[in-house]
Amino acid sequence: MRIHFLISTTLFILFTLIWILNYPDFEFKGTNFKDKFDNFQFTFPIILYFFKFIIGITLSLLFFSFIANIISSNVKTFFKNKFSDIFLIIVSWLIITSLILSITSLVYPNLFFSHKAWTNQYLALFLSITIVTSLSLSFFIKKNRIKTILLLSIIAFIKPMEIESLSKEKEYAPPKYKNVIIIGIDSLNTALVNKENTPFIHEFVNTSLHLPNTYTHVARTFPSWVTILTGDYPTSNGARLNLTNLELLNLKETLPYFLKKIGYKTYFSLDERRFSHIDSSFYFDKVIGPPETVDELVLSQLVENPMLAITSQLPLLKDLMPQLYNNRGSWKNYSPTSFSNELEDKIKNEGIPVFISSHFTLPHWPYKTKYNTSDSKDTYGKYIDSIKLADKQVHRYMEHLNKEGLLNDSIVFIITDHGESFGRNVDQPRNGNDSMNIPGHGNSIVSRSQFNVLLSLKVFREGNELKRTVKNKSFNFALTDITPTVFDILELPEPKQFDGQSIFKVKSQRSIPLESSLKPSFNSNGSINLKDTIRKGISLYNIDKQGRAVIKDTIYEDLVNIKQRGVIFDKWQLSIYPELNNSLFITDLEEEKLYKYSDFQNKVLAKALLKELCTLFSKDQFKDKSKYCKNVPYLLVNGNVDGKAI
Repeated sequence: MRIHFLISTTLFILFTLIWILNYPDFEFKGTNFKDKFDNFQFTFPIILYFFKFIIGITLSLLFFSFIANIISSNVKTFFKNKFSDIFLIIVSWLIITSLILSITSLVYPNLFFSHKAWTNQYLALFLSITIVTSLSLSFFIKKNRIKTILLLSIIAFIKPMEIESLSKEKEYAPPKYKNVIIIGIDSLNTALVNKENTPFIHEFVNTSLHLPNTYTHVARTFPSWVTILTGDYPTSNGARLNLTNLELLNLKETLPYFLKKIGYKTYFSLDERRFSHIDSSFYFDKVIGPPETVDELVLSQLVENPMLAITSQLPLLKDLMPQLYNNRGSWKNYSPTSFSNELEDKIKNEGIPVFISSHFTLPHWPYKTKYNTSDSKDTYGKYIDSIKLADKQVHRYMEHLNKEGLLNDSIVFIITDHGESFGRNVDQPRNGNDSMNIPGHGNSIVSRSQFNVLLSLKVFREGNELKRTVKNKSFNFALTDITPTVFDILELPEPKQFDGQSIFKVKSQRSIPLESSLKPSFNSNGSINLKDTIRKGISLYNIDKQGRAVIKDTIYEDLVNIKQRGVIFDKWQLSIYPELNNSLFITDLEEEKLYKYSDFQNKVLAKALLKELCTLFSKDQFKDKSKYCKNVPYLLVNGNVDGKAI
C-alpha cells in the first residue's frame, strides 16, 4: 500500500507541476502575495481551510492508492503470481491514470488535462470502469464480503428514498409571519428577459407586480445586496465597493437581523463569493456556498488537477475541499444541477418562518460552466446560454420551495443585483461618448443595461396569490425599497428610517442616486482580463481577521472619490464623469438621448438635478465638488423646484 501511496503522490505532484509550468492562464503565477498584501498573515480561518484542504488531498491520494492496491492484488491472485510486483504496479497505475483522464475529459472537458484528442475517451472510460469494477468486486467476493456489498447498496439506494418519503409526510401549521424569499440573478440584462431566453422568469414577471423602472445604486453584487438587506443607499450603509471591510458596516441594521429577532430562521446562498463576502456576520443562521476567504482564489485553481477534480465531488471529501465544490468561481467543474441539489438538501420547511436570500451567478462573466458548449460563440452568445441555464436553476429552485410548502404564506421577490452590457450601441444612450460605452457592469452610469434591474413581487396567503398594486408602476424604484416593502407587507413597524420606501407608499417620483465602481482590465475583444485585473487590483486589499480579502481602509475614501456619480429624477438623469474632466451630462431616459450639460436647454431643471446630486453625495469629497456644489443644496419635493413643477 505504501508504494501505491508514493506513486499516487508523485502523480499528483506531476499533474500540478505540468499545469503550473505550461498553463498560460494560471492567475497567480509570479505573484508575491506577501509584497502585495500589507501585514499579510495566515489567519485562523485561512489556516483551517488549508489544513482541511491538505486532509482532502491526502484522502484523495489514499483513495486512488486503495484502488491501485486492489487492482494489483487481484491481478496477482488471478494469474497465480505469474507477474512481478513491479509489472502489476505499472499495470494498475496505467489503468487508473487512463480512468482519471477519461473521466475528466468526458465530464470536465475544459480542464488543462482534458483534451479533445481523447477521441476514444468513451471507450477508454468504459473499459477502465469495467476493469476497475470487476477487480474491486472480486476483492470483496474473494474476501467473502458479499454482505458488505449488499449493505452498501442498501445505504446507497434505499436510505435516500426513506428520507424523501419522510419529508413528504411532514405537515406544518402556517407560520406566525409570512416567509420572506428573495431570489437574485447576477448580471441579468432586463432587456433580454423573454420567452426564448428566460421562459420561467418571463412568466413570473408577467404574472407578478413588476416595476420596470427599478435601479441599483451601484452595479456590483456586494453593494447591491447590502442595499437590499439594509434599505439604505451606499452613502448611508457604507458599502460603496465590492469587498468593503465589514467592520465599517452596522450589520445590526439589516433585514436578517430584524427578522431573526422576531423568530425567523435566516438563510443566504451564493454560488460565487469572490467579490461578495456576505456571510453569517449579517445574522444569517445558515450560509450556503463556497468559502469567502482569500484562500479560495488560489485553492479553487487546483481543480485543474484531474485527481482533485474527481475526488472533490465525493460525499466524504466535498466538505474538506469546498473551494472545488459548487463554486461558480471554479466554473470548469461547476454544475448548476449539483448546486440545486445542495440547496434542496439544506433548505427545508421546519415549521417556523424563514427569510431566504439566494443569489445565482451563472450570468456573470465568464458565462461558462462545466457543461460549456459555447466556445464557438462570441461573448454575447456565451452570455445568452448562461442566462438560459440560470432560468432553469431558478425554476427548479421555486419548485423546491413550493414542494416544501414555503411558498404557501410568503413574500417572493425575483430581482437582479445589476445588469450587463456588451459595449453595443443599445448599451448606451444616443449621442453617447464612445469612452462611456464600457462593457460589463458598474463601469458606466449612463448605461441602462448596467443599472436597470429586475424587481418583481408576489405575495401568497394559504397558497393563493394576493394581487397587490402600486400607485404608478412607471415611477422609478430602487433595490433599497425591498426592505421597507417587507416591513410594510408584514405590518411591522419600521425599526429605523430607511432611505428606501415601501413600493406601496411611493406617491410621486423620487431622486435615486447612482455611482460607479472599480473597473476591471479588458482584452482587445472586450472580454475581462482576469489575470491582469487581479494583479493590478490585489495591492488594493488586505486580509481581515476572518481571512477575507477587504479593501484597505487607508485608500477606501480615495477610491470612492474617483467614482462616477449620478442622480435619476423622473425621466432625467444627471451624471458626472471624472474620466472626462468631470464633465456633466444629462440623459433623457425615455428618448435614450444624452446631452452635454452646457447644451441642455432647460437650465432650471439642469440646476435642480445638479443640486439634488450635491445633496445626495454631500459627504463625498469628489473633484470639482466646490465648483458644482458651491450653493446650499435643496431637495426636490414632490417633483417641485422652488414651488414650481418641473
